[in-house]
Amino acid sequence: MLEPIFNGTRARNIELAFLLALAFFFPLYEAPKNILGVLFFTTWTFNRFQTGRWGGPWTRWDAIIAACIALAVVGTPFAGIKGGEWVGLRDVVRTLLFLWCLGRAGYSRAQWLVVFAMVVAGAVSATLIGAWQFTGSTREGLELHSIGHSNHTATYLCTVMGIALALLVGRWSEFGSTARLALTTVILFLGVAVVATGSRVAVLCLPLIAIVAVAPLLRRSWKPLLAVLGVLALTTTLLVAADPWVLRKHTRNVDNHNVLAYRDLLWERAATAWRAHPVFGIGMDNFSRVTTVRYQEWTAAQGRTWDAARDFAGAHAHSLYFDTLAERGVVGVVAMLLLFSAWAGSLLRGFAQAADGHARVAWISATLALVSTLFIGLVNSTFHNEQAAVAVLCLAAWLARKRPAS
Repeated sequence: MLEPIFNGTRARNIELAFLLALAFFFPLYEAPKNILGVLFFTTWTFNRFQTGRWGGPWTRWDAIIAACIALAVVGTPFAGIKGGEWVGLRDVVRTLLFLWCLGRAGYSRAQWLVVFAMVVAGAVSATLIGAWQFTGSTREGLELHSIGHSNHTATYLCTVMGIALALLVGRWSEFGSTARLALTTVILFLGVAVVATGSRVAVLCLPLIAIVAVAPLLRRSWKPLLAVLGVLALTTTLLVAADPWVLRKHTRNVDNHNVLAYRDLLWERAATAWRAHPVFGIGMDNFSRVTTVRYQEWTAAQGRTWDAARDFAGAHAHSLYFDTLAERGVVGVVAMLLLFSAWAGSLLRGFAQAADGHARVAWISATLALVSTLFIGLVNSTFHNEQAAVAVLCLAAWLARKRPAS
């Protein structure tokens, strides 16, 4: 398998090797991941300057990525609070450049297959390590070392589970029974891991992921959907019987009249921060700097009565949408809508084109990455750092299918 994958020049092979290692280390350890990220960007740029081949002519997606970067850059100096906004800008630019580089890299279908495989292998490895560390700990939910909080871990695992499902569904006819069994085992393992995170919204996202994954097959037969529904019915029954922490946590929150786990207070805080700085927001990564004093002053200035009982602070707003609104204002919301609407539009237009195995894998993975990001994003922050990186990797695979391999 190595010959058809590492089939370019030495420099191109080194670039691909860095990407594969980066994909594997996403959820594992910070230092190797950061070093590999720098090495990948450096070799990618060097190779393009050396050959003069940057992936073809300028397209609509290049304009969208450039516009999103420009909106982030323009808005950062006008942040309503000074602190972490430039670090936040770095993360946004890094994610969008990663999307741009991957979309124009010219990797072959075989190379993309191995990239996806390394993402899945890294997630499985990190989950095994996380499960070992979780046993006997005081944490309530499973966490991956380099992803962090269980809610963020759940989003990452849902996206990677989507990749594994894409490989299984998209390449079903090409894989033998051993590969099918291995992928099915991995998918079930990742599903159990999502439940172990204790993220209620991620658990609700699992059946949605499974149903969307078989959508490209429904043009020929409804049997895949019926099979998925049967599996979901069985797993739901087993889940209720096992009574995992995620169900007990939900029952506890319902009994405490706190179903949203204080998210409503954080959203109220985010809305107040946005009203104080509506155009450019308070600055990326600055939500934790909304102190009680600031919150009280803004509430009074907006003609409302401050209620100490509703003063609940947090590192972020626990929502992709409220986070963006508070930290980046209207300008950031425009950028978010531009990116996600273009993403969804491309998938809707290309649904009928996902006919061969590679196109199905790319379509399903990009669709499930978007579904996980937007659905879980209702109540959690889902599009930053590793979560965003693995999501745009899926999008890049879909966009790159129309570009020739180089």
